[in-house]
Amino acid sequence: MLYRRIVLALFMPLLFLSCNNKNKTHKEIVADWSLLKEVNYSVKYPHTWSLNQTGFQGTSFLIIARQTSIRDFYQENLSLVEEALTDTMDLQSYVKSNVAMLDKSVERFQILEEELKELEGDRFYRLLYVGIESKYKILYEKHYRVKDKQAYVTTFACRAMEADRYKPIGRAMLKSFELR
Repeated sequence: MLYRRIVLALFMPLLFLSCNNKNKTHKEIVADWSLLKEVNYSVKYPHTWSLNQTGFQGTSFLIIARQTSIRDFYQENLSLVEEALTDTMDLQSYVKSNVAMLDKSVERFQILEEELKELEGDRFYRLLYVGIESKYKILYEKHYRVKDKQAYVTTFACRAMEADRYKPIGRAMLKSFELR
């Protein structure tokens, strides 16, 4: 009985927020989020998530969801990897090269969606795929951008079975990412 109360106390605010956010615009959802503002980019994220800028696994930042229980062994996250490009590499060739590496390195790699997008003047390539990481099926959404011979790859990752819950938050964070 006490366990049920604890679970309800932890998940009711999330349920309320997710129901409350359905009719809100993107700007309204991220309005009270934390802002990471750097020289080349900015991104917004929920204030309950942790920011790591130590360079873990080559990332410029890693924003990590709070663990929801002691059995929550995978923390949903948003990361940015920056990479200097050669003069001959453009967005299309960078994505092609990166997807080829993913196909070889991600266990059970499967592309679900891919498209070149432009949103409010921001041109990027969107890749949605699944793969196995640490025995979990993970859903990834990557946004690839190239500016001034520099690649910026933002990646949101969550357990595939938790996608309905976390994908709206991940998409809002990805959409809030802006290059300067």
